[in-house]
Amino acid sequence: MPAKANLRDTPQRIRYNPHSHAGSVQQTLCKVRPAASCYPLAFGRTLHKVIFVMPAKNWPPPGFPLVQGDHAVTARWMLHLPGQFARRMEDGDLVLWRPGLTVWVAAWGNDNSQSQSERLERAKRASSPDRFEERQSTSDDLSRFSYRLRDRSEDGPVESIYSLTFAEDGEMNMAIYFDDRVDETEAWQIAESVALRPQA
Repeated sequence: MPAKANLRDTPQRIRYNPHSHAGSVQQTLCKVRPAASCYPLAFGRTLHKVIFVMPAKNWPPPGFPLVQGDHAVTARWMLHLPGQFARRMEDGDLVLWRPGLTVWVAAWGNDNSQSQSERLERAKRASSPDRFEERQSTSDDLSRFSYRLRDRSEDGPVESIYSLTFAEDGEMNMAIYFDDRVDETEAWQIAESVALRPQA
């Protein structure tokens, strides 16, 4: 089983929850991450909790740091936030959010020394057949696989983007939920901004 990378500023563990192939969220946690099963990711909680929308009048939330621009997720990974996001850890998951858009982030190692192409193909096979608007690319020593999914919750459909970025020594996974299609462009920008941090 691949090792979990330490998220910045926290020693907590990351827990995963797989989607069913119908695209709905199962509420039972994956206590361990099987080698080929927990794609895409729901990050260990029910969907309606994941996408709780903070009213703009309550922004920024008191007691949470605000981050923007290039943001280090681990010692190895970074992403770019085009505006201000609040940052918190919840049950070991890194959460970045602003009104209308929530990003869940996790990083893994590559203990089994599998190639990027092997892990990417495994992720594609295990992803929901309801996915659409797939994007796949290879550049800067990284392989990327992202797609749209219309999740379902008790309150109706939920827009989301799932993004998996593979390096030789690990991978970074994101689930991005947004309430309005006008936020889709920014969600894609975040998904495609994942990069390796410059090494000294």
